Amino acid sequence: MTKSEISKVVEAVVAALEEQKVEPKAVVAKVTPKVSREAKKAQNKVLWRQINGKVKKAENAKTKVLANGFLKEAMSMTPANWTSVQNKIVAKQEALGIAV
Repeated sequence: MTKSEISKVVEAVVAALEEQKVEPKAVVAKVTPKVSREAKKAQNKVLWRQINGKVKKAENAKTKVLANGFLKEAMSMTPANWTSVQNKIVAKQEALGIAV
């Protein structure tokens, strides 16, 4: 092949590539992995025990400041949709005479 033939082939390939329009792929939303019900239940049990542990530590605390600290930790650990647990923590604060 001569240089002119090679250049003609290269020009043909470049022209063919330019004709092909490369459209960007659609953005795929990240899918959170499915977690089994048993795994969620086990995780919630662990969280429930940790929260109850903080509430028990607040009951046995020597000062109101410590008790309030434990109850604030328990409240921060509690998920937003666990309203009954949040109500329990607020009731414990009131029972211990801590300002809500």
